[in-house]
Amino acid sequence: MANFYSMRRTAPFLMLLCALLASCALSALGQRASRGQTNEAFEGRVATAYPIAHFPMGVQAGKTATAPDVVDPNSFYSNITNFTGSLVNGGAAADPGQAGNTITRLLADDLMLMNVIGMPPYNVTQYRFAVANVGAANVPVGRFRTRFWLTDGANGGPGTLITLISLSPVAPATSFSVAPGITIFETADLTPSGLNFSVTSRNIWAGIAFDNNGGGSGATAAQLNNMGMAVADPVDRGTSADLSFLTTTNGAFGASNPPGTISDTPGIPDRLGWELNGSSPVTAGGVTVGGRVTSLGERGIANARISLADPEGNVRTASTDRYGRFSFEDVQSGRTYVITVSSRRFTFEPSSQVISVTDTLSEVNFNGAPAN
Repeated sequence: MANFYSMRRTAPFLMLLCALLASCALSALGQRASRGQTNEAFEGRVATAYPIAHFPMGVQAGKTATAPDVVDPNSFYSNITNFTGSLVNGGAAADPGQAGNTITRLLADDLMLMNVIGMPPYNVTQYRFAVANVGAANVPVGRFRTRFWLTDGANGGPGTLITLISLSPVAPATSFSVAPGITIFETADLTPSGLNFSVTSRNIWAGIAFDNNGGGSGATAAQLNNMGMAVADPVDRGTSADLSFLTTTNGAFGASNPPGTISDTPGIPDRLGWELNGSSPVTAGGVTVGGRVTSLGERGIANARISLADPEGNVRTASTDRYGRFSFEDVQSGRTYVITVSSRRFTFEPSSQVISVTDTLSEVNFNGAPAN
């Protein structure tokens, strides 16, 4: 298992002093952000979490989880049922962004999301994650520091920060007592606290680091170095490449473009235990895109496959009816799409069209010839 963490008392003077103090505070915050570190006081984005299932490490290989026993029907990505191993964050040391805090490096996984309409946005209101403790004793983790990024960083790594949320245990607990093995944690509903977030791309990185909450949990660096995430394969909903990302140094990394390395761990599928849940976007304002697929004699071609791809690479598919007709409902207008036809019995020239959708389209037609 890889261990891959003299003051003049005048009103104008007082106003100037306040302005200078504010400027200094903003400057300090900017310096923290530029180093990829954040102080919890500046974050202000804290939610609660609680354990919902636990599996002993000794029986994890090949085990299918029994709780939760189904993929959440409202999930955009789910990979918390088929555990095959674990990856450890490591690198726990004094936090460069918060005095008195001990924190690991940050470990992240690439997630490709999906929903019922096959396109963003993905409105995340709650998420789950599978934490691994590879040690022999419980670890009193102070906080789970979770972060989400777009994949526009160096070499497709974590780039633009989407959101950062630090998770604390449900009161009156002061730390998460994480037992050896794999524990699935679930956040509370993020909506009442305004921490729900929208993802406008299908591809993201999801990351986590572990700390002792400024020393409050009592966890040592050695204990925190036993913490990581469970590996699960295959993915139940969505997809993930066989890649993970580990930061170069320890820290909270609540900023864009964290420094680190993308890896493919030998012998382990780098697909970490995440599940993102929420609601699909409202599509009442969408339009219909349709047309007809015919042979040279204008006879409809049945069961031809039609795909509609948006600029982010999200693809919807449909099949033609007996008359060669097809349609896509609730297509977002104001965008450009590529629509493609294929059939085992016919060839098409061209087989793809680029369409700009500003209103309902009903004449996106294709004409085919019998395949040789």
